[in-house]
Amino acid sequence: MVDLAKNFEAFIQEDQLLELFVPRTLGMVCFRLKDSTNEMNEELNRRINEDRRIHLVASVVHGIYFIRFAVCSTLTTYEDIKQAHSIIHNFAKDIRRDAKKILK
Repeated sequence: MVDLAKNFEAFIQEDQLLELFVPRTLGMVCFRLKDSTNEMNEELNRRINEDRRIHLVASVVHGIYFIRFAVCSTLTTYEDIKQAHSIIHNFAKDIRRDAKKILK
């Protein structure tokens, strides 16, 4: 499970839209949108969870909202991790697009 979390961590580090909030700890990867507000990250988490393909849990530390991705099952595969990142990335693109519309 830890190796799969390392894979997910690498996906986040390579992603132009997302950033690690803190370094990975065992199977837990904490991330958020780059250059974003708490509201944007809340919206990202809401859309992901409403979609129901994956479920993520958010948290707030020192007033900063972030999202937690945990690899918890021995049945999880590399393909599952890759798909989860793809889902998150696509919703992140939508949030960025929508934020640009609002700011215009």
